[in-house]
Amino acid sequence: MVDEPGVFSLTKVRVEQDDVRRIVNAHLKSDDAVEVTELKDGHFNSAFLVSTKAGFKAVIKIAPSKSVRILRYEADVLHAEVTVLRLIAGSAPGIPVPLVYAADEQVTDPALKQTLEQQFGALLRKLHDIPLPAGTKFGLATPSAPHFDTWREAFSAMIGDLLADAADEPTLHDKIPLARVRAVLEKISPVLEDVKEPRLLMWDSWDGNVMVDGDKVTGLFDFERAIYGDPLMEFAFFRPSEALTAGYGRLWGSTSREVPYRQLNTGEDLSWREGALNQVLAMAELWEE
Repeated sequence: MVDEPGVFSLTKVRVEQDDVRRIVNAHLKSDDAVEVTELKDGHFNSAFLVSTKAGFKAVIKIAPSKSVRILRYEADVLHAEVTVLRLIAGSAPGIPVPLVYAADEQVTDPALKQTLEQQFGALLRKLHDIPLPAGTKFGLATPSAPHFDTWREAFSAMIGDLLADAADEPTLHDKIPLARVRAVLEKISPVLEDVKEPRLLMWDSWDGNVMVDGDKVTGLFDFERAIYGDPLMEFAFFRPSEALTAGYGRLWGSTSREVPYRQLNTGEDLSWREGALNQVLAMAELWEE
């Protein structure tokens, strides 16, 4: 998530304002949340100021996705803040601290988390099993995007687009290792030919795009980056839990195909041009191993 020009966060969750309203309204048991403003000063949790029709104001903070790599001491720090704020409010009311109105901590329960991840895996399997219309080709689901007869061509075109995005910034142009990227892409491309037919991918399949009610997964959303391609490219398979893979079932062929996708699925949000370059550089380094 880009905070401001030149400043970026690798951990902040992308959350639409409508989703913030939905979360707040669910806890307030109303539909009063009207104004949402992102608070951009912090660089770890996502934070939003929410105002209601009645004038009530609150801050909602959202922890990084479990799939995002963080430092060991940063694990579960938002839970720590909730615990400490409640301790201070109960034991030392003279110290002014924010009042915790609600904290959705249910998915910190390991058993519940396993249940939800298994359901998520099963839903991804159903998604990937959807029969596509005759003649569907490989590529982004965007109608105006180019489509290809083979997955190798489609994936190579995606990498080409990343290079082009990076090249749009004059200061980055000379840093793009075109020959190196082409060489490693050629090296890993043959394994992509194992993919014979396109499957519908959510691609942005991380836990922030999964709706949950109690112990049930009630919905998936945010299909803007949907792809007709290789199921192994799903973001959920970047670091899948045993529960997710158990719910999903049989994988689609060789898991060696996962290597080319790994850096595309880091979930890191940089300024978009530098992000494109950094992804390509990291992929080149990874593929050369």
